[in-house]
Order: sequence, then structure tokens, then C-alpha cells
Amino acid sequence: MPATSGAIGGLQREASSWQQARQRAHKLCHDIVNLRNKSTYLTSNKVHAAVGTATLPTASLALLHEDLANRVQALRAAHEDMYNSLDRMATLQFEVFPEANVVPPALSSTTTTTAAAAAAAAPITYESFATLRDQLQQQTFLECCIAEDLCRGTTPANDGGGDDDEEDRQQAPSAAAHDDQDALTTMLACLTYPPYLREPDLAAFLALPPS
Repeated sequence: MPATSGAIGGLQREASSWQQARQRAHKLCHDIVNLRNKSTYLTSNKVHAAVGTATLPTASLALLHEDLANRVQALRAAHEDMYNSLDRMATLQFEVFPEANVVPPALSSTTTTTAAAAAAAAPITYESFATLRDQLQQQTFLECCIAEDLCRGTTPANDGGGDDDEEDRQQAPSAAAHDDQDALTTMLACLTYPPYLREPDLAAFLALPPS
């Protein structure tokens, strides 16, 4: 059963909130990557040799780690906002689509209509909305997993073993930095080119007439 355009206004607001939180999260992910790169540079032999003492790198790293901690906290808050929007959408869908209370839709990537098609001939169907909702959920889970990997190792090493790890990085900084950069680049690519989210579908859903 299709929903009227006006009835989906609440769902559109939550989808827009999800999109805005995701955009904030992406900016923070890039900031974290840049700060991690700076951390790698500051802990390399080149910096220690250039300044002739560990005092300056240590002070700079302390400030950098503080900045990293703030970005990590903000990133997790943005992801929490994304999940909250999804939760509210899951509740609102029952008010907008009565059939959602009866039988889950039979979803198929080849047979279900997309949100783009629904936007061209509103009203939107529950099947179209459910397809988009599942895209948002899967992409959110993926990006939260990526964020956890990005945030891993962003705090100073704990006492007991930290010096040994630091010494290992000092001995082979180039190889470690190269491997780390490759991994970070791959992670960021999944944000720029989302494998689960068809962004035109989301844009079409948000473009549906509000009334």
C-alpha cells in the first residue's frame, strides 16, 4: 500500500538527520587519518634527528593525542546520532505504512522498485522505503566498523610494553607508515564510495514532495 507524500515527512526528516550525521562523521574520519599521519611523522627518526631531542616531539604528540581524543569522541557521537535516526525511522514506519505491522516485505535487488522510481511517481511504497532503510542500516554498520579501525591506536601506549612498540616503529618507520597509509586509504574509500548505499535513492527519497 502506498503512503501519501505528506505522511512520509517524518521519515524524510530522520533520513536527512542521518545524512547530516554521516557527513559530520566523514569529516571527522578524515581529520583522524590526518592526525594519525602527523603522529607517524612525529615519532619517526627524522624528527628526532632534526630537533636533536625528544622534548619537542613529546610535547607535540601530547597535543596531537588530545586533539585525536576529541575527534574520536565527536565521531562516536555522530555515529550514535545515525543509529538514533534509524531507530526513529523504524518506529515511524509503522505509522506511515500499516502493512509494516503485518508481513515483512519480500525484498529483491532486481524486482523491488527503487526510491528513485518512487520519487518520479509518488506516492512511495513500503517496499521502496524498506529497501532504502536497509541500505542505510547496512552502510551505518559498515562505517561504524571502519571508524573503530581508524580509532584503534589513536591513544598513547599503556605502560608496560609501550616502549618496545615505539622502538620497533623507530627501527622501521617507512614500512610501517606505508602499510598503515594503505589501510587508511582503503577504509576512506568505503566512505567515499559506499558499497551498500545508493546515494541517488536517498536523494530521491528526500526530494519527495512534503505535502
